[in-house]
Order: sequence, then C-alpha cells, then structure tokens
Amino acid sequence: MIAEARTLNKNRLNRVAARFLKKAEERPESHCLSSLLLAIWGLENLSELPEPASKYRAELLEQANRMLNWSPEKAEALLVNQDSGLSLEKAALETCQQIESLSPQEAASYLIENLLSSLNK
Repeated sequence: MIAEARTLNKNRLNRVAARFLKKAEERPESHCLSSLLLAIWGLENLSELPEPASKYRAELLEQANRMLNWSPEKAEALLVNQDSGLSLEKAALETCQQIESLSPQEAASYLIENLLSSLNK
C-alpha cells in the first residue's frame, strides 16, 4: 500500500494537493495520498464547509481517517468526480484541473464535496 501511495502521489492531482498542504503549513507524507490528507486537513481546520458537508463534518472526518488504511486507489476514487464514467486516472486529472487555481481551503472543500457525493451513491 505504501508503494501504491507513493506512485499515486506522483500524479498531477496529488502533486497539486501536496503543494496546497505546504501552503497551509502542513507536511505531505509520502506514504499517504496527498489529496486525502488535504481533505482531512480541511475537515479538521476549515471553520466553514459548504452545505451539506458541514452538517456531516464529524462523519466525513471519521470516514476520511478510515480511508488512510484503504488501498490508495480506492481512497482516491472517492475524492474525484467519476460521475461522467471516466477512468480513475482521467477523473483525477479532471479534478486536478478543477482545483489547481483554487486556494488550499477551496481545494479541500472541493475534495470534501466529492467525498460526500461518492459516499451518498
């Protein structure tokens, strides 16, 4: 799992997420997905989350922390928007394109919203 996380952390989405973590004065960990760590950071640190995510903050944080023990590919699949039937790789690239011009806070919120949407399916 650690090797898989390191491999996925080389993709564009996770490189961007690592950059956001650094801007937020957090340290990305090579053995964990940077995109998942960014979502966890947002759940722990953002005072406001968009609805309905704010209503489920505790449950989302608990779920995201559990995802640290999942296969990185499975965890990443819940953080990207695959509604259009894209492969995980293409969905990750599309998600990256959506967040790369945002602030760390906005990017974390975007990933959190994707997580909530994935869990509600």
